[in-house]
Order: sequence, then C-alpha cells, then structure tokens
Amino acid sequence: MYYYFGGRMTQDNYKQKLEKIKEEHLDNKINKKRKILKFFGLIIALVIIVLTILAFREGYFVDREKFANLLSKFGIFAPLFFIVLQAFFTVFPVNPSGITNLSVVIAYGPLIGFMLNYVAIMIGSVINFYLGRKYGKKFIGLLFTEKAINKQIDWLNKGNKIEKMFIIVLIVPFMPDDISCMICGMTDFKFHRFFIITAFLKFWAIGIILYIMQYGYEALYRLIF
Repeated sequence: MYYYFGGRMTQDNYKQKLEKIKEEHLDNKINKKRKILKFFGLIIALVIIVLTILAFREGYFVDREKFANLLSKFGIFAPLFFIVLQAFFTVFPVNPSGITNLSVVIAYGPLIGFMLNYVAIMIGSVINFYLGRKYGKKFIGLLFTEKAINKQIDWLNKGNKIEKMFIIVLIVPFMPDDISCMICGMTDFKFHRFFIITAFLKFWAIGIILYIMQYGYEALYRLIF
C-alpha cells in the first residue's frame, strides 16, 4: 500500500507522499492490537532478561569457550537461529537493545559475530521496507504509535532530499531506522537505492556499534572478574 502520484519522482513528490501518509489516521482497532503486541513484547523482553541473567550465573558470558561449546552442540542451526531471531527483532523491536547482538559476538568472535549481525539486520531492514510498501501505515501502527510515525515522517521530510535524511538515520546510533525503512517503503523510494544505501551504511554502523559494545563488555568483565 504505497502512494504513487505518477510521473518522474522528485523531492516535491516525496514531500507530498509523506504528508499524505501523515494525514492517514489509525483507528481504535489498530491501537488496541498494538497494545496487545506491546504486552507480548514485554513478556519476550522479560524472558530474554531472565535468560541473560541465568547465562551470567552459569558462566556463559564469562567463559567464552563454554558459551561456544554450548552453541556448537546445535551445529549450523545455532547461527541460523540467531539470524532468524535477530531479523525478527529488527522487524518487531521488543528485545532489550544489544543483548542478542553482543551475545553472538561473545560466542563466535568479532568477525563471525559481525557478519551474523550484519546479515540478520539487513534481512530485517529489507522486510521492513516491503512491509511498509505492501501494508502501509496500518501495519506500522501495529508496532508504533501514530505520534511516533508522524514524528519520523517529519524528520524524513526535512531538508531538500529524503535520501539525505534517511542516511542520517542509518549512521547515527539508536535512531529509529526500523520505522524509517517502513516509511521509505510506503513512498516511491526505489528498492535498489534503498538496498545499496542500507547495505553500505549498515556495514560500518553495525561494526562501530559492536566494537563499542564489545569494548564496554570487556572493560566491565575486567572490572568485575
């Protein structure tokens, strides 16, 4: 469900489309469904936190070899499961930020951990783009409030080119790139442009974030143990 005005795509067309998306209001049914999903999201988050605490108590985050040996029992299914899980969390952002990202780096090391994170997040970003394109604002409303959606629309509508604002979203840590991918999908943003921009910038952004997270983890590890 994306909006097409016909003719050659210009920045004015993008602005018109984004304003049209903003004018579409979510009904109470969508808001109720979002609250239900949010409730289940909180349950998933609590489960992840509990499992993380148990993993620390059992020494899996302290002894990397022990963690790697545990995952090796599952063979190829362990990294595949992580890719599916992380892609799912990229579409449905319910997990405590960084736990799954860091855990795979601890288990598989910086290089393989980075590649698994990169593949998973790219898959999730592409899914977000196509979900926005096919289902529109009503689907995004299941995950985000109308206020949050419109706020990100206003951000993407700043300046003189949507691509520039989208690039900023991708390179600045902790900006809502998931919702931005969905909104871009609702416009005539060409998929090949979206993919190239996202693939290039995510490569560096994920690498930098994981490096900072790993450095922080190792510093905390030395402090405690």
